[in-house]
Amino acid sequence: MNLEQAELTNANLNNVKLKGAKLGYAKLSNANLSLTDPRIIKRIKNALPTLSGCVDTGVLLYCADLQNADLSGRFLPSACFKSAILKNAILKNTDLSNADLSNADLRNTDLTDANLNGTDLTGADLTGAILPDGNKYELRQQLKQFGVGNC
Repeated sequence: MNLEQAELTNANLNNVKLKGAKLGYAKLSNANLSLTDPRIIKRIKNALPTLSGCVDTGVLLYCADLQNADLSGRFLPSACFKSAILKNAILKNTDLSNADLSNADLRNTDLTDANLNGTDLTGADLTGAILPDGNKYELRQQLKQFGVGNC
């Protein structure tokens, strides 16, 4: 699905499968991209090969405007958020393992319970962000405890 440069401000994309989606430079401010059904989240976390269609992989959101977007509960390992604007976004309980968030604007983003293992946060602005443990971001050294790849 190629939605590069799409205007999706305020879109309700709740429960939409994003497997292989290309959303580079898309405007997704205030968009709801969350998975709110706990059964779906549980299936994703316990994903079997037959459930791979429920898993969002290879999502390209580089340079996308995701201000205030709700991405809670998403399974986005290895997603590309390079230089994306995620200011005030909600990423609670989101799997961002091995994702590229380099140079992303993560100011005031809620990362409570997010999986950041192997995530690239090189050059990312985390001012005011809430980290996976619920603490406010203050120092780059805080990120090491979450297994961040590069910071």
